[in-house]
Amino acid sequence: SPTPTLTEEERLLAMIPDAAKGDDLPAAVEMAKFFITLHPGLFMGEDPALFEFLSLPECVFCSSSVSSARNQLARGEMQVGGDLTVADGVAESVLDLETDTALVGFDVTEAAYQVRDSEGALISEREAKGLKFALALELVNGVWRVAGVDIESA
Repeated sequence: SPTPTLTEEERLLAMIPDAAKGDDLPAAVEMAKFFITLHPGLFMGEDPALFEFLSLPECVFCSSSVSSARNQLARGEMQVGGDLTVADGVAESVLDLETDTALVGFDVTEAAYQVRDSEGALISEREAKGLKFALALELVNGVWRVAGVDIESA
């Protein structure tokens, strides 16, 4: 029997954690956390499709991150390390039912990382650091998508 073929949207939706699916504030919080953990992978050569799918056109942080990562990878440079770990608990979150938007803020630890060229030579390195993330999300077609991201040093 023929194997059913997933559409690209179905493939991407299947990658979203169950906790991030739903139209309530807890789902928005989980989506914000999940989205942020995708960010370092952009600079490690991972497929940006899910990050792009979850980004709304007005998210400047989102589009500039994808663009920066593409440029870096095109130069043969790749990030090693730098995973983002979201602190337990949520600093702040609020849901606006009238506009289907959520604001979510939390603390994140960015692991130390290096950027290396195609030969493996060190280009730059960063120490681990604490960051404060604030994300604006909009519920679009039943999926929380990111409209904006603000990052500050913790």
